[in-house]
Amino acid sequence: MNLSTSQLTDWYLRRAIEIESFSRIVDFSLELVRLGLERGVQVNTDFSPFFVVPGLCCSVVCALSKTLQGLELLYDDLETMETLVYECNIDDSLTLEHLREMPHSEKVALMMNKVNQPQKLLYL
Repeated sequence: MNLSTSQLTDWYLRRAIEIESFSRIVDFSLELVRLGLERGVQVNTDFSPFFVVPGLCCSVVCALSKTLQGLELLYDDLETMETLVYECNIDDSLTLEHLREMPHSEKVALMMNKVNQPQKLLYL
């Protein structure tokens, strides 16, 4: 059975989101997306901007930006999530779904929240 690029990209997207949602281990999702990108799975321009991950509570709906689609966008989001979880020690109530809905300014505020005042001035 030969899978199209679209089907392969869809699988990587769905599986990475399922892994993060069920296990809450960002590194596993990030590694899967990294492997997909290394193996040449490209941006899927035919990908529907909305899809439902079956089996998730409340049928979590994940929206993808029309300008940045596919694995690259998910990779960026997972890298941000990894930074927040492992380096900024944000509590485990933050989900990928919630992170993707946040404005960029709120993400930056979360990252800067753990930095003391003198260090904040260095970053500005």
